[in-house]
Amino acid sequence: MESSRGRTGWHDKAFVFASVAAMAALVYVRHQAIRGSTDSEEVLPTIEDVQRIFPRAGSFAPRRGDGRFAIRNAAGEPLGTALCTSPLCDGLVGYAGPVPCLIGLDPDDRVSGVVLLANAESPSFLDYVVEEGLLSRWNGLPSAQAAQLRVDAVSGATATSEAISQAVRTTLRTQLEAVAVEEAQRPRRTMRSCLLAVAALLALLGYSAPRKLRRLRPVVLAVNVAVFGFLSGTMLSTCLFQSWLSASPRGRGALPLVVLTLVAFLLPLLFRGRDFYCSWICPYGSLQDLVGMAWRWPRILLPGWFAALLRQLRGLALAAAFVLLVAGVAVDLAAWEPFAAFRWFSSPTSARILACVLLLLSLAVPRLWCRHLCPTGYLLACWRSHSQERGGPVRVPFAYGAFAAVIGAAFVLAARPGYPPVDSGARGTSPPLPQQKDLAPHPAESPALTAESPPDVLTTIHRRKSVRTYTGAPVTETQLDVILRAAMAAPTAGNAQPWAFVAVTRRESLEALAQGLPYGKMLAQAGAAIVVCGVSDKALPGEAAQFWVQDCSAAAQNILLAAEGTGLGAVWIGVYPFQERIRAVRDACAIPETVTPLCVISLGHPAGSEQPKEKFDPGSIHRDAW
Repeated sequence: MESSRGRTGWHDKAFVFASVAAMAALVYVRHQAIRGSTDSEEVLPTIEDVQRIFPRAGSFAPRRGDGRFAIRNAAGEPLGTALCTSPLCDGLVGYAGPVPCLIGLDPDDRVSGVVLLANAESPSFLDYVVEEGLLSRWNGLPSAQAAQLRVDAVSGATATSEAISQAVRTTLRTQLEAVAVEEAQRPRRTMRSCLLAVAALLALLGYSAPRKLRRLRPVVLAVNVAVFGFLSGTMLSTCLFQSWLSASPRGRGALPLVVLTLVAFLLPLLFRGRDFYCSWICPYGSLQDLVGMAWRWPRILLPGWFAALLRQLRGLALAAAFVLLVAGVAVDLAAWEPFAAFRWFSSPTSARILACVLLLLSLAVPRLWCRHLCPTGYLLACWRSHSQERGGPVRVPFAYGAFAAVIGAAFVLAARPGYPPVDSGARGTSPPLPQQKDLAPHPAESPALTAESPPDVLTTIHRRKSVRTYTGAPVTETQLDVILRAAMAAPTAGNAQPWAFVAVTRRESLEALAQGLPYGKMLAQAGAAIVVCGVSDKALPGEAAQFWVQDCSAAAQNILLAAEGTGLGAVWIGVYPFQERIRAVRDACAIPETVTPLCVISLGHPAGSEQPKEKFDPGSIHRDAW
């Protein structure tokens, strides 16, 4: 009869489950709040836009897998597909901003038409472009030929016509490349799925009858390392759980991991608490076992107190990861686990070093990482009904500790000002707005740059315009300091501040930027420039890492407003996501590969008489609902 010393009751297991579920829920709510405070909806075409190309269109919806919109008539019969140039080509601007288009393709993949979507471009330029027939120049061409067609710019509306032309070519070319990659990868994905199924079946066979099939174990371990590790990277980790709690599982690769997680938690319930994942699936654990099988020398037996200390450390590591996730601190958990090393060339350096060091140490101490250090293994051990820890069950202390952590985290969050984010439409009395004169920088806080007082913030916003011609006079260090301070006063998701700025004043660097950026020729005459960059190491964890784009964009807008408010002229020059522009800026400013330039802001003393454009449109305002 099995001793009750190593087993806990179902009430304890239920307490463990409730505690872990509460932790997960708190992290999920926390990260949804972060996402909700900064997410923006993607602009999509309307059915009216689609009907301008396909008059009989009754519905349209994104097609799964290839990024196209499937167009159908009222009876549900296919009419063709459509591609939207936004948000892919939002970096291509005309005179006043991006000019998004909808590209229609017939069932033979020929261009049926191109129409303009809602935009902020100057109407006179758009009317001229349409009258000159620019939008019809791709009609009837196969998409592959249209992607290569370079149409002449419309004289008098050069920037607008070039923005449209490049957006159409870029969107078609990107779509064709994506379809080609999809077709090329389909056999590989099928083969990978088959290998994953075979590896999982072998692991289940070994798990169900470990004594009868003990000779099968080396084969299972080798297959795990090859398939789950190097081929697919399918494994459980705190980094994975971080990603799932920050944003729900998504993508084609999520299903095997979800199934694997369910099996890892459910099988121990059916087989009397026997471990499945750590012993029979985990590729890094399998690699440690294989290394141990090849090592014939005596092993080191850790002192009991030291082994117990290490086991407590992995529980503390799990708790620390939870606290960081709740706090919204940007920490790359993949850098602190060895699992990412299976993707050797794309993994963090720390993960590669950790994997190699622990593998060498496992020659002397069997499965050092799995038994004594792995937070994921600790979580699974706490869940299993039979304790794997020497000295009895560990789940009840963990459960009480987890429950206390949940309560403590809830109190900490409740005490934080501004959490959770308040809906702007919530009822209640708003605090009075400060007087406009109070919105200007105080002279003691910001050096005076002109003889007159700085304009108030609303005046600055409405005066802002894109200035592309400069006198050539230099921008002073004092002016740059004021502008950069304004940049870093921008809002940032989770206060991650994932930005960095390169202030460029050397003439040769400005000329190098001008040569590398197709819409940055004015930089050759500019007094200075600021390169706004995103730093991946500072970004939020998981899917929220992409907030760096919004954060850096907010900083760039502050730069534009600060330039206007101090009497300088400025213009936003798009860089990201075009790889050739990113490379040009990196080369000109010696920016490391881990930092991504979002845009370049050209600064200088205006030489022309540019005026702000009137963009207010009451038709774009909706009250309470669309």
